[in-house]
Amino acid sequence: MKHLHYDDLDIVGFGGLRENILVMDSRVFGHRRSDDAWQGRGPLTYLAHAFFRPGGSTGRHSHSDVTIVSVITRGRIRHEGDAGWEGDLHAGQVMIQRSGSHGFSHNEINPDPEAAGMVQLWCLPDQYLISHDQADRKATTTVVDVQPGNNPLLQQDGYQLSIEVLAPFSTLSLAPSSLAYIYEGALWSDALGKLSRGSLIDIDHTGSANNTDATLTSREEIVRVITLQPCANSSDLSA
Repeated sequence: MKHLHYDDLDIVGFGGLRENILVMDSRVFGHRRSDDAWQGRGPLTYLAHAFFRPGGSTGRHSHSDVTIVSVITRGRIRHEGDAGWEGDLHAGQVMIQRSGSHGFSHNEINPDPEAAGMVQLWCLPDQYLISHDQADRKATTTVVDVQPGNNPLLQQDGYQLSIEVLAPFSTLSLAPSSLAYIYEGALWSDALGKLSRGSLIDIDHTGSANNTDATLTSREEIVRVITLQPCANSSDLSA
């Protein structure tokens, strides 16, 4: 098991957005990837913890060949785009945008005088859907309200992407080859001790010393964690 914290990384960004990039995969970014960020795993190619300045925005820009998962962690984000939905997103909500066969453009705006926060993940498009679908696929947007417990978001390419909302004094088991990102609260590990907000945890392919699941525990507070874990089946849960 190893971990990376966003305080160990440079702050980058554009427009009214500032972010720490923890995952930047060479399959997408090639020689442009940062050596400080980790490679992706399964469908995951990018993970960044971002903050919007008061009144800040990304500016209108385009994407193709990607599924973008945006987890709102603080405040409110106003989404403008051409992938089927526009509106305000609040802390505790997740937006999933699929580029389809033609891509999409969007702008994310913080309309408020306080900072807003978001964790954004990029995933490769689901190859099963591409190979079994018609050539003309529209871009789509889905909004999910995060609930206590397990919140599955995507399942493809042998991995499941979820948000876990852990009650105080709970445990989270992570299988070998899993990744987990803590975006609220803290967890404890026998191997690494306290893992605070902003920690990305890698359960490598050999697992722990005895090749079993790794166990993380919460204490007095609710903890919110994004997990990417191996799974047996591949289907898009949020379609």
